[in-house]
Formats: sequence, structure tokens, C-alpha cells
Amino acid sequence: MGFFWWLTQPGNPTSSPATESRLARTNRLLHHPTFYKKIHKKHHEWTAPIGVISLYAHPVEHVVSNMLPAIVGPLVMGSHLTSITMWFSLALIITTISHCGYHLPFLPSPEFHDYHHLKFNQCYGVLGVLDHLHGTDTIFKQTKAYERHILLLGFTPLSESIPDTPKKMQ
Repeated sequence: MGFFWWLTQPGNPTSSPATESRLARTNRLLHHPTFYKKIHKKHHEWTAPIGVISLYAHPVEHVVSNMLPAIVGPLVMGSHLTSITMWFSLALIITTISHCGYHLPFLPSPEFHDYHHLKFNQCYGVLGVLDHLHGTDTIFKQTKAYERHILLLGFTPLSESIPDTPKKMQ
């Protein structure tokens, strides 16, 4: 338990909360009009979630938003190459899941980031902590996607157990 507990501690620069902070802040910065049009818009060309596009980005964005947030902690801590490899593997798996468009059993929910690609000005982070603190998830919390943003522990699709509200016929 020690190693995994240590990964979650906020003071640890390789922790999930520390990485969340770096990712959410760089993503939000890339949504500033100055950077969005020239850099980040390339990543948002895809509004439909597809796993492989998680790394589809302008080279500057790839370094600033994809690589730096994940590597800063392990470099500061002087982590072993094996630990860095495991950390990056986990990061790539999670980012692929968050862009895949499928809410698979026993894996993290992609609903939060799918909503970000749908609306562009909501849900900047991965864990959602900073989005909650800054109020950039308030609209998301009013949607069916938010209700489905849970760990799926069975094989019944959440779109069946929590269906979208039917559209009114005219």
C-alpha cells in the first residue's frame, strides 16, 4: 500500500493531485483566445471522442500540456526509469480512456472529458478537483453525462440505466 498511497499525496510532485493541477492549468491556459486559435484548436478539431486523438495536438501543446505535466514530478523526485515508464504508461492509458468515447466496466469514466470536447469551456482537468473549485464544471453537473460519470461496476451500459432525456417532438 505504501507506494500507491504515496502517489496520491498532494505534497508529492508526481501525485495525481499535483499532475491534475498542472494538466488543468495548462489546458485552461491553452483555451485562452491567444493560444486556442494557433495551438489548442488542433486538438479540438475532433469533437467526437476517439482514443487515438488524445495525443493529436500542436507540437507546442504536446510538450507544454501533454509531456511537461506528467514528467515534472518524476524528474524532481529523481525517479527510476522503471517508475517513469510505469507512470507514463498509466498516463497514456488514462488519456486514451478519457478520449475513447466508451464507458467501459471497471475503468475510469470518459464522460467528464467527453463533455469538455463537446462544450470547450467546461471540465478542463482529469480528476475534476480544480474544475469543482473554479466552477468550470457547473453546467456539466446539470447533465445526464454527470449522472453517468461513475465507475461502471457491471456490464449494463449506463446509457441504458441512465438514458438521455427524450427530445420533445414538434
